[in-house]
Amino acid sequence: MTLIIGVGNEFRSDDAAGIEAARRIQARAPGMQVHWGEPIDLLDLLKADTETIIIDAVIGNGEPGTIHRIDVSNSPFPAHLHASSHTLGIADVIELSRTLGRLPKHITVYGIEAGAVKVGTEITPAVWDAIDDVVVEVCRA
Repeated sequence: MTLIIGVGNEFRSDDAAGIEAARRIQARAPGMQVHWGEPIDLLDLLKADTETIIIDAVIGNGEPGTIHRIDVSNSPFPAHLHASSHTLGIADVIELSRTLGRLPKHITVYGIEAGAVKVGTEITPAVWDAIDDVVVEVCRA
């Protein structure tokens, strides 16, 4: 069974993308194992024998709502993408898990380019649409 993890902060506008996606996936596919929270929560969830999908807002060089699908099973998380408002980002947790031998054999990150990362609960329209696209893709897989 695939583990779905939505990462983010629901009180930092677009940074809630991962959490919102995870909630939608859980509602749409109740049989999936779904969790959400901050990146540090990943350490307890990542296990070498579990296929894992992580969804998070990122800041890179793309337009808001751009979706980055990244297989980090055998290569590091791209340096040009940053977790939007986390002290400890998903790249840090992924690499720590790799070092500890706990990184899943198959791990994919869906990074959604954030448009706004500020205090508030409103998600910008481009990111909202991207969340829909990620949910459809993950539920289809």
